[in-house]
Amino acid sequence: MKSIQSEPGLKIYKLNSDLKRAQSLQHELLSGTVLLFKRVFQTQDARILRNLVMDWSREQPTLTFDKNANSQNLNFHRIDGSPEKSNLPHVFHQYGFGDIDAINNNLKLKLMEFVTPMLELQNLLAGTAYQIDDPNFRVKLLQYVCGGGFLAQHTHPLEPQRVGLICALSERGKDYDSGGTTFDTPSGKVDTGAFHSAGDIIAFRYDLPHEVLPTDPESAVDWTSTKGRWNLVLELLDTHTRSNYRP
Repeated sequence: MKSIQSEPGLKIYKLNSDLKRAQSLQHELLSGTVLLFKRVFQTQDARILRNLVMDWSREQPTLTFDKNANSQNLNFHRIDGSPEKSNLPHVFHQYGFGDIDAINNNLKLKLMEFVTPMLELQNLLAGTAYQIDDPNFRVKLLQYVCGGGFLAQHTHPLEPQRVGLICALSERGKDYDSGGTTFDTPSGKVDTGAFHSAGDIIAFRYDLPHEVLPTDPESAVDWTSTKGRWNLVLELLDTHTRSNYRP
């Protein structure tokens, strides 16, 4: 595949629906280059998914901090507005789906429109064979709220996941104005904020140090708003719990 744009440590591609073309980029990715695939999903579909998730969360109890959010087969949402409560400082509203079959059908169908090709891409790039019904697998949406939503710099173990995917579900200039995901690559620091828009997928070697910069820090926080930076990620519970904070 030929990139449509490149920066030191970052290459941008137009993937369309032919996911198997991405397999040729495996060596480049695992060497530490961050890949960004443009418009894998439609902006309108990303917005619909966000709204369905928000509607679902309004009908669910908010998970409290005395409950384990990393339990298997758990669907939950939790407002993380107190960075000091976490070993990895962050501020965001998280929506986790470890049992997709248990959610309402409209949300399930729209979520699977994203998850199925993302999981295929994950397996192609990483050389893995994960399946949606693996009890160690979950889908998570992260809403970095306007008013300073962020995630401190951290790393993950390379194995067994090898590759991380981040699908953007929001648009800069419409849903938020500042913030983005940065990576420390062998070619230097990469800030994807100006390139990563709704429907785009970032792929990165899973042990690269990365962080999410504060989203619109001068704004007031409103946990009921759909505004902010929204990302969809695929997680293995075992790997997620071994994330390392880099102060």
